[in-house]
Amino acid sequence: MPLVGDYHAGLDHLPAFAETTLYVFLGGTIGNFSHDEAVAFLTELAARMKPADRLLLGADRFKDPARLHAAYNDAAGVTAAFNLDLLEVLNRELEADFDPTAFAHHACFNPSKRRIEMYLASLRPQRVRLGRLDHVIEFDEGEAILTEISGKSAYPALAALLEESGPRGARPLRGRRRRLSSSSSPGVADREDAAAARRRRGCATPCNQRPAETW
Repeated sequence: MPLVGDYHAGLDHLPAFAETTLYVFLGGTIGNFSHDEAVAFLTELAARMKPADRLLLGADRFKDPARLHAAYNDAAGVTAAFNLDLLEVLNRELEADFDPTAFAHHACFNPSKRRIEMYLASLRPQRVRLGRLDHVIEFDEGEAILTEISGKSAYPALAALLEESGPRGARPLRGRRRRLSSSSSPGVADREDAAAARRRRGCATPCNQRPAETW
């Protein structure tokens, strides 16, 4: 039966089985969590698992930052359209009046946090009203909304995350091209001021310590 909720709320409604159970969490979604959120989620999941249960966890592996930058700023504009669609969702669900043409997509690699950060940068000063919240947001030119994070894992960091959160004995299962990994383990909208950031193609680039070869 389909469930609606975030990952934490959803765990409370998972069916319990007497038999040994395989929990599968693929797609690199764990990289969309902050470290604390990932620990909380995996700890909660581990608490549901019986000793004989197993977890198959997918993670996106760390790659050359230039390749990551090209993927998240693709020439076809697929990722940009995906990111800008968030504003359409807010307009529909919160009766907001975002003008998607007044924002620009940008994604950059943050090496200190080993993650891609996706932003929507305001192209001009503007005011946006969220009707259902009776709230107004003012944007400066270049001010950016952090819309998504996507962590990129090296295996030791992923194994350490599992050790910290409960599942023990992680074993890596690497793809042939070594771009994605899975780990098999037994059971036991921010806003950022980018006014001082560098600009690229008219978009704010709020990531710090960017590798020069990425730009």
